[in-house]
Amino acid sequence: MDFFKRMFEKKECSICQGEIGLLGNRKLEDGNMCKECAKKLSPWFEERRHATVAQINEQLVYRLDNYKELANFNPGKSYGEDDVMYVEDRMGMPYRFVVAKTKDYRSENADIISFADISSCMLDLDETHSELKYTNQQKERVSYNPPRYEYRYNFYVVLGIMNNPYFDEIRFKLNKHTVRVETERTPQRVGVGMMAAVLNNILSDPAYDREWRKYKRMYDDIEYMVNRGKASSGMGNMNASAQPIYCPNCGEKNDDGKYCKNCGFYIK
Repeated sequence: MDFFKRMFEKKECSICQGEIGLLGNRKLEDGNMCKECAKKLSPWFEERRHATVAQINEQLVYRLDNYKELANFNPGKSYGEDDVMYVEDRMGMPYRFVVAKTKDYRSENADIISFADISSCMLDLDETHSELKYTNQQKERVSYNPPRYEYRYNFYVVLGIMNNPYFDEIRFKLNKHTVRVETERTPQRVGVGMMAAVLNNILSDPAYDREWRKYKRMYDDIEYMVNRGKASSGMGNMNASAQPIYCPNCGEKNDDGKYCKNCGFYIK
C-alpha cells in the first residue's frame, strides 16, 4: 500500500515548482524534476540522476545562453543524414559546430562546441552480419554454394569534448539507413589459392561498396576538419594542411604515395 501511495502522491518540480504528473517525475540527487524541465537539458548530458538541483539550475543558465548564441551561429557546411553536424568557419578555418536531429538546430537548442575543445575524434563502425540462404525445391532453407553473407553497417562519429562541465563525449550517427553489403565467399581450389584469396578479399571488402565509401569519406572529411580546427586554435599537432586524397578505384583515403595503400591502384 505504501508503494502505491508514494506512486500516486503529488510531487513538485524542484526546478519550476510546477506539479509533476503521474509517471512524469525525473529523479535528481536531492529533488525531483518534471519532464518539461528535463527536455531543456543538453541531449549529451547523462548524469541527471546524480545531479543536484543547484547543478541543474546552473545547466539551465548555460542552456539559455547557448540558445541566445545560436542566433549568431552561421554554418556554411553540414555532414550526416541521421544526425547532422553543422560547421561554422571563421577566417576560412573550422571554428565551431553543433549536432542536431533536424535542420532547425535553434529550436533543438543544439549545443555549440568549439573545435578547440575536441580532445579526440574516432569512427565507431557498428558491424553485424548474417548468412543469406534460399529455399530449395524441398522447401528447405539452405546455404548458397559458395556461401553468401549480408553485412550491415552503421557509421558513428565519437568526439571527446574538453572544457564542458555537462558532457565529455558526443556520439552521433552519419547514415540514416543501415548500409547493407552482400558478399560471396570464393571456395579455395587447389592450384589457384592465391587468386582465390585475392578475389575473396575483394568481394568481402566493404570499401568496394559505393554507399559504404560515401559514409567513410564523410567521416574522413569530419576528421580532416577537426584537425584543421584544432590546428588553427593552436591545439592541434597533426598535419591539417593537405586535403586527403581518395583512391578513384576503391575510395580509400591515402595520405601520400603514388599507389593506393588498399588496392594498389595508381593515384598520381
